[in-house]
Amino acid sequence: MNPHIDWNFLRTKLQRGRWQPMYNSEIHGYLKTLLKESYPDRTDLAEEYLAVFHNWIHSSQLNKLLGLDTFPHRDICVGVTHSLDDLHVCHGGRLVALEKEYKYHWRIRPEMKMKKEEELSEGDVLVLSLPFCNSGNIHYNMDNILKICLEKNIPLHIDSAWFEACRDIYFDYSHSAIQSVSFSLSKGLGLGAYRTGIRYSKERPPGPVTITNDFRFYVHSSLWIGLKFMEKFSPDYLQNKYYKLYKEVCNKLELKTSSTIFVAYEKNQDGNYYPVGLRPILRWISEQRY
Repeated sequence: MNPHIDWNFLRTKLQRGRWQPMYNSEIHGYLKTLLKESYPDRTDLAEEYLAVFHNWIHSSQLNKLLGLDTFPHRDICVGVTHSLDDLHVCHGGRLVALEKEYKYHWRIRPEMKMKKEEELSEGDVLVLSLPFCNSGNIHYNMDNILKICLEKNIPLHIDSAWFEACRDIYFDYSHSAIQSVSFSLSKGLGLGAYRTGIRYSKERPPGPVTITNDFRFYVHSSLWIGLKFMEKFSPDYLQNKYYKLYKEVCNKLELKTSSTIFVAYEKNQDGNYYPVGLRPILRWISEQRY
């Protein structure tokens, strides 16, 4: 660690309110090389992508995800956001979320209901991020949420967009309340502009994701770029590259760590901790530019 780092200055670069996922020069440099190549015109690209993505998720040495093999259907989605749009189209006003969930839901449907766990009731359809987007960890009350969904017959749909930026995530998706789960390469490999992901489901709803896959309306260039990135980078890439620095930054700035590499917790004047984003600081120190 550079002894001349101005930590008071860097504290002003903590992202409060909206934090950005990691992106770095190595990712950008590799992407530039791929953009100079021609992607193959292959009829089996989608099938290869789904198989590789499934195996790639399970290749993590820092996280352990169980139960994905219990989902009979796998579909390509244009990022996890595509699967979230699908939920809104298919479930309309029945779709609800917990407090502090991903704000995208209210951007596309401001009237969407925000509920506390004890307010969930039969007839609701719950969407939940895991890791939870306001904490960078599995929701602190996940066991109770699963219990409520099971007891009240509430279908649960999981948004796991942050998985590739995490460590110490241990979760079994085979729980009978969970109806679908989606992953993407945006947060872990910096491919937000290329919008590529995978959705697992117990039943394929008649929404945009299913229609896109049935008619094979794929963005083939994004599938190919995703395959090349998964070949080069592991799902633990960001944690392996930044974890030591992340711990040092949290120590210097007196932050609590989370499971997500670009999120930590800062104590406010009341002694409570709230999440902050670390991307500008991690990038500035590791690449000496802001």
